[in-house]
Amino acid sequence: MIVPTFARLRPGSRQDLSSLLLPLLMLLAVAVTSGALAWSYINDNIVIYGDSVSHLQIARQVVDNITPGASQLGTSWLPLLHVLELPFIWNDHLWHSGLAGGIVSTIAAWGSAFFAFRLAQELSGSKFAGFAAGLLLLSNPNLLYMQTTPMNESLFICTALGSAHYLVRWVKDSRDQDLVLAGLFGLATAFNRYEGWALILAQAVVVAIIAWRRGGWEAGEGLGLAYASLAGLAPLLWFVWNWVLFGSPFDFLTNPFSSRSNMDIAMQEAGISTLPTLHNIADSLRKVLGKINKEELLHKLNEMEKAGIITTEITNKEDEPIQTWRSTMTSTRNTKSLLEICKTKLLRIRRM
Repeated sequence: MIVPTFARLRPGSRQDLSSLLLPLLMLLAVAVTSGALAWSYINDNIVIYGDSVSHLQIARQVVDNITPGASQLGTSWLPLLHVLELPFIWNDHLWHSGLAGGIVSTIAAWGSAFFAFRLAQELSGSKFAGFAAGLLLLSNPNLLYMQTTPMNESLFICTALGSAHYLVRWVKDSRDQDLVLAGLFGLATAFNRYEGWALILAQAVVVAIIAWRRGGWEAGEGLGLAYASLAGLAPLLWFVWNWVLFGSPFDFLTNPFSSRSNMDIAMQEAGISTLPTLHNIADSLRKVLGKINKEELLHKLNEMEKAGIITTEITNKEDEPIQTWRSTMTSTRNTKSLLEICKTKLLRIRRM
């Protein structure tokens, strides 16, 4: 039997402290995230990301355009964030300042704190663990900033945590309503970011395996397909949307604003015809894991220095020379991506 937290009182004793942890966390979440939103608003930091402006523009075009309507939601970005911005985007101040999207992201951050608490509580059996998980989420500066912007990361975290929470509850208790809720949150996740497609596929496999272990092949097949049919509506409807409105079910992959088109532009700016690790999984993993050939990187950096793209500074520490590179053209895309690798892995290379 579920008893409301405010009613969990022991006769003749004070209220159980653990019953106050979730309300306390939610109060902290509202205070911290609202404070972060106010800070971003006062300092004009809400729309620093170029994509922030694009997210706002897409939502605004639905209601303010020569040809307004749902078709203005476009095809490159999945539509959930833009749909949720519609109640706010009509207001010029909320649109121009970015608050139309920041409000949505901030509310999503409240949901993220709630589901982080519940998920950790389900996994550990402890409300204190749930409180710690919520605090850890709220103490992340990057997430605190992102939840003030019209970007879709905050909403993605919220829906993904919600889906994971209800899936864990279904695994523990086998209640059909929890599986349905997991599917609905999975649907929302897959309508928000393309990473959500991988998430719902993985969750469908988990559902099928657990159901198979509990009830045999028929149960695994039935429940796995049931979950996939609900959460998988997002990719299916997106293919149909692209096909009907833009002539191809894969228009989101090839249109002028797609990631592929942006990458083509970046390669043109870099003067290359193909990516160095294209179709080479082993080389991709080697670079992602940081096992970059130092001499190769030094050669590229020296070439960039000769071209005036970066500058070199040599300092001494403990009688050992250290070379540091800094960008002189921070707006160049290929320069930024190479220097990002350097900053995280090899920004300061010891000259042996």
